[in-house]
Amino acid sequence: MLIAIYHDLLFISPRHKSLTLKSFKNQLKILLMTIVKIFQFFNKNIFLKTFCYEALYLSLKYDYINR
Repeated sequence: MLIAIYHDLLFISPRHKSLTLKSFKNQLKILLMTIVKIFQFFNKNIFLKTFCYEALYLSLKYDYINR
């Protein structure tokens, strides 16, 4: 399921013909948020859910620093 979401994020983007670093980072954020939502729904693996939150936080912090 996650591979299908990732594939959709990378290859189905009508506005972007090529994958730039900025669009890749945005798509990665969307993927991380999707993973977090899936684990919130199932609420099974607390460690992986915490890891997803941490990765999302670090991604947003990195973007804020590099503005």
